Amino acid sequence: MKGMGNILISKHLLFFSPLVILPVLLSVVSMEAFSQTTGEELWTGAGIRYDVNKNFRLDLEQECRWKDHIGTFKFTYTEVGIRWRISKIFSLRGKYRYLFVPNDHDAGKYYLDGNVDLSKKRFPLSLSYRLRYERGNEFVVSKTENWLRNQIELNWNMSKVADPFLGWENFRRLDGINQARANRYSFGIDWRLSKILSLSSFYIFEDEFNVKKPQDRHIIGLRLTYRFRNKEMVQE
Repeated sequence: MKGMGNILISKHLLFFSPLVILPVLLSVVSMEAFSQTTGEELWTGAGIRYDVNKNFRLDLEQECRWKDHIGTFKFTYTEVGIRWRISKIFSLRGKYRYLFVPNDHDAGKYYLDGNVDLSKKRFPLSLSYRLRYERGNEFVVSKTENWLRNQIELNWNMSKVADPFLGWENFRRLDGINQARANRYSFGIDWRLSKILSLSSFYIFEDEFNVKKPQDRHIIGLRLTYRFRNKEMVQE
């Protein structure tokens, strides 16, 4: 039994190693490739998703972000969350994100998501909507911001390997202001590398407005996800 346990642990570590190494390698390559592009940012991350049962899922994610033509390290964050699937269509998700910001104050963010997923068997297109409440706290200076975010995403189940997607998201500042501040337009491809490993590659254009110095952002992102389930779910 101990031998089998060691084999399973070794197998999981084998799959988890690329989860950490690949984003770092892709970061170096992307920094070189896009260093001459104005307004570029790079997001690279790796995450773990654990399906406790059919209704609950635990998430853990680590991400690094670069700014200023992808030449300056912006911050890294660690995020933990839990998702509750109420039905085939509706789900709720709560998560907490801790941001480590170099040469500045660290920050924490709380998120509460309400999700609607619409799909039909044997039909390749699916539609999802997410309503997100975000509360951010900048430590030391005790600065707090509250946001409401609306996101719509269209997914195409193109093949067993790759699924393209298109998305739009609106950011609305609360705190008595109640004003839209930015729109995000995104497209990308979700890649299934194996039964437990997937890679999401995407591009985001963010259009900021209703602020003193609006700034547009061009974001390239890569995220690896390692997903596994409770043994009882697999046996079912």
